[in-house]
Amino acid sequence: MENKEPTYSQRLSWGLSLMAVALLISTLLAINSLFNLNVQVDTQSLSNTQVNPMQIATSCLSPLSFILQVVGGLLIFADSKRLVKQIGSTHRTLTIIALISLVLSLVLTAGTIVMSFGVTMQGSLSALQTASWLGASAAILMFAFSLLLIFAISPAWGKAILVGGLVLYLLATISTTLITTSQMSLQPLQMSTGTLYIPQINFDRSTGAYPILTGLGALSPLLYVIVYAVMAIISWQSATKEVAQKVL
Repeated sequence: MENKEPTYSQRLSWGLSLMAVALLISTLLAINSLFNLNVQVDTQSLSNTQVNPMQIATSCLSPLSFILQVVGGLLIFADSKRLVKQIGSTHRTLTIIALISLVLSLVLTAGTIVMSFGVTMQGSLSALQTASWLGASAAILMFAFSLLLIFAISPAWGKAILVGGLVLYLLATISTTLITTSQMSLQPLQMSTGTLYIPQINFDRSTGAYPILTGLGALSPLLYVIVYAVMAIISWQSATKEVAQKVL
């Protein structure tokens, strides 16, 4: 007979902790974007050597968040086999689907990078819009990855928050992408090696519905941080207690 409540291990605890930290970084990056909604690429200063400290921090934190999510996700997946006899195969199945979502997200991200490079060189507005949708799809799959990893082992309140967070993220991502892609343009920049085409956003992103939608997008990972952090605390307490009992 299967137990309804999972037991916790140190491996699961580490996975939950790393995911919580990764999602916290994602939240901070999303909040930072709220304060830079109207930042445009200045084609006249692209050749300058000035370095923006915030851009450096963002470029470092984004891959760090991704790496932590991958490592944390793999730890949760590796631990899921242990729980099959306790809570059934649903958790194991969802973690496998989560890894598939991760791989698909990586594929779409690679496609976005390649297509964006082509846009810069060739100046195709339709390709720029397609690249934007590919990037949005990759982000949605990555967010679904976070949900699928722990949905089956979350308490009822956690499941409600996870689903609600995903709905908010879908609304924010799809809406902002629709708005952005409908008001994009490409600004040519003459270089010694040829002409580059720089994407420009032709509306005030700090007014109207856009900042509200962006705020919803920042709220979503914060909701996930809460679920992962609480579950990590519970998991560490349970795992530590179990280790102590074995020692005694």
